[in-house]
Amino acid sequence: MHFNKPEDIRSLYDDMLYNEIKLEDQNNLPDGKLFRKDIVHVYRNGEAIHNGIVPEEKIIEYVNKALMILNDESIDVLIRVAIFHYLFAYIHPFYDGNGRIDRFISSYVLYDNMTKVIGFRLSMAVKENLAKYLDAFKITNDVRNRADLTYFVSEFLNILYDSYTKTELYAYEKKQLLDQYQNKIIDMKAVTKNEKLILTVLLLCRLFGDFGISRANLVNASKLSSTTITTILNGLKKYELYNEIKSGRYVYYQANLEKIDELYSKQAN
Repeated sequence: MHFNKPEDIRSLYDDMLYNEIKLEDQNNLPDGKLFRKDIVHVYRNGEAIHNGIVPEEKIIEYVNKALMILNDESIDVLIRVAIFHYLFAYIHPFYDGNGRIDRFISSYVLYDNMTKVIGFRLSMAVKENLAKYLDAFKITNDVRNRADLTYFVSEFLNILYDSYTKTELYAYEKKQLLDQYQNKIIDMKAVTKNEKLILTVLLLCRLFGDFGISRANLVNASKLSSTTITTILNGLKKYELYNEIKSGRYVYYQANLEKIDELYSKQAN
């Protein structure tokens, strides 16, 4: 995927957001050659804090310039992503969806050029630091700032760094737990080889997932038959080694860490 010209931005918008925005309010769809024709206002707490660039000819011109910066490899990738991120929001080429497109492009470039964690975490980092993120735009937009982007770039990078360090710590703690419980599962004498395999999958879902894993996905992940999975789950259920989480018509499974500890301790004694 490349973002070299305004048409690439519009193509991404069509693939990613067009149908969704059409369902929400088709009046918010682009009505120009590529972008919007009319003025758009950006609001915060009911107050208009910014007007997007007009007319469309200028939008196209400014998007071109922003993309030139984004693709200028003489600039450090973190700096050019931060500058592009600000400029795209300032230009505001669409009536709706600008933030989602901006975050996707920034995430994609970071993912493609740096550690994958930074790219994956950008949207969550913005959500976790939303007030600081919006204040960075507001301060940078102030006419007294005279178009100096230093403050926004600095705050944007601080948000990324904070998110990365938290994610690194989170991953380390989860890896420690994974190793600890994998060793306990390996040493369990009351559990069969196939049961250990499925319990390890359920452990991963418990440590790194939200709901767990469905029976169908257990079949796909393990390459075992549905009948075999049912037998294994019944075997694990004797020791209550997993929890069932119901969501609508579906049931999801994840390891029960407390019961793994309990069975392991009984075996050790």
